[in-house]
Amino acid sequence: MTRESNIGLTLKDLAAPDVLWASAFGAGFCRPAPGTWGSVLAVGVWWFGLSALPVWQQLLVVLFYFCSGWWVSRRICLRYQVDDAPQIVADEVAGMWLALAFLPQAVLPQAWWLALLALILFRLLDI
Repeated sequence: MTRESNIGLTLKDLAAPDVLWASAFGAGFCRPAPGTWGSVLAVGVWWFGLSALPVWQQLLVVLFYFCSGWWVSRRICLRYQVDDAPQIVADEVAGMWLALAFLPQAVLPQAWWLALLALILFRLLDI
């Protein structure tokens, strides 16, 4: 069955582990603006899980998620015959984490607005 590239994936496809991973655990299925939802999720995960790590460890996490996200995204595109499904937001997550990794840890969490500013700038530049 061939799918047009503008149709994308459906919620049923979320049952596949690779779709779950590439869609940032379903954030890519949120509407409108799935890339923004993926970026917002990335900020939350970073804030509560990654921000306390040293920069080099955060960069390792970014590298792992980027590489694994690229690999599963490629598989998804081939399997579902789509070019660029909007539900695939692994690139937004990895890019957001990369941008946030360089925020000065000394000012967090008092300077929460830096993470918000990074999100806004990232989305403006990504669009």
